[in-house]
Amino acid sequence: MARNNTTFKPGEGGRPKGATNKTASQIKELLTAIVNNEIDTLTERFNNLTDKERLEILIKLMPYVLPKCQDDIKIVGQREVNIPIIEWVK
Repeated sequence: MARNNTTFKPGEGGRPKGATNKTASQIKELLTAIVNNEIDTLTERFNNLTDKERLEILIKLMPYVLPKCQDDIKIVGQREVNIPIIEWVK
């Protein structure tokens, strides 16, 4: 099977690093416009939800606001930890 010569030639580096796709930027603008139109009624709609629905939404939004907790802590070897206890006498 013959290989097509699809590699870049010198001076043709492709899309520069960090350049955005035209379609992606258009979608981002559209979503921004939709959110801006709904932002005024968002609080009212949120308050009209049941407690369960509000919690479900908050749980879904938390990863975008709070960092994820580490589940595992690796302990390599054993170390003795000495914590000095100081008694204050009056």
